[in-house]
Amino acid sequence: MSITALTELLESVPAYKKLVDSLRNSKVSKTQIIDEAVPFLIASIWKDLKIPIVLVCPNGQYATRLEEKITAWSSNTELPLRFSESESLPFERLITDPRITQQRIATLSSLSNNPSLSPLVITSVSAICQKTLSVETLHETHQILTTGDDISLDEILNQWQKMGYSVEVNVQDIGTASRRGGILDIYPIGSETPFRIELWGDTIDSIRSFDPITQRSIDIVNSIQILPAKESLPTISNIEVLDKMLGKIDMSNCSPENSDRINEEIDSILNGYKIEDLDFYSGLFNHGNLMDYLPENTLVITYRPNDLFNTAWDIENRIDQLRVVKEQRKELPFNFPVNHIKWSDLEKNCLNGHEQLSIMPWGAEDLLENNIYV
Repeated sequence: MSITALTELLESVPAYKKLVDSLRNSKVSKTQIIDEAVPFLIASIWKDLKIPIVLVCPNGQYATRLEEKITAWSSNTELPLRFSESESLPFERLITDPRITQQRIATLSSLSNNPSLSPLVITSVSAICQKTLSVETLHETHQILTTGDDISLDEILNQWQKMGYSVEVNVQDIGTASRRGGILDIYPIGSETPFRIELWGDTIDSIRSFDPITQRSIDIVNSIQILPAKESLPTISNIEVLDKMLGKIDMSNCSPENSDRINEEIDSILNGYKIEDLDFYSGLFNHGNLMDYLPENTLVITYRPNDLFNTAWDIENRIDQLRVVKEQRKELPFNFPVNHIKWSDLEKNCLNGHEQLSIMPWGAEDLLENNIYV
């Protein structure tokens, strides 16, 4: 049975009708429901209200599970988007899985390029609290290349590097580019295949998709979209904002070795050189948030809000403890910027202006008597 047919049955249920009316007329709504029915309920609300929705889960496991089940309840033309979280904490010198970065950027691009649509974005409290590309930076770096366009090989390759693409001999992985004479290869974020751009002088003569393993052409296309390959783009950051943040960093507690290392790495980053620990400095360059990409009529659904709050508190506590430990070890300067937004600040500054629905498990004791039960 299709989601449409099942939703029509659900619409006859008084509790569901009461919930939908509340969502249309109230700023804050709450409901209880058994876990097995949550995906169907959310898919039905998405279909009936036809407005953008952000579903915030306590962790990535819940988000993955709900994404899979809601996708099964959705039509092939409207599938939910996923906005995942990095597994590393701020102040750790770890490399983020590039697949997570690529997925986050692809989701932001989809939201930015299709403002008239009503997407469902599934995320976790950790992911939504992690800062990302600002809307302005994404717009500035977003490219559409079309056959017949005039470009400069040197300028466009330099721009791709600023956008986070790695220049290699051969393009085999997402986020890489190469140049051979008058031919450019690039594997854009969000694309299933890389593309080969052949020029006649300074004019794009043809664009072809190709197999990254065999390097053989697949299809001719008229145009391609190129998104930034990383969330931290130092050479495209707002200089005034960056100078203010750098001016607040206090190196007085750092050992000479760590102070020199941090200063050298920041200089290298700002001069366009690649370093392995770029994510360590993401608090300097990432100033955006997922909610910046969504309109005012977005419905924010918090799934298991008590668990969500506890997870947010645990993450923030671990970040605070890590900051203290690294400052005491003379590894981290005072006032070093963090790429994480506190959940309380996110609620106050980003979420409270939106309609909200809290979904609690059946039998939760914290549901008030005047709230809705499903």
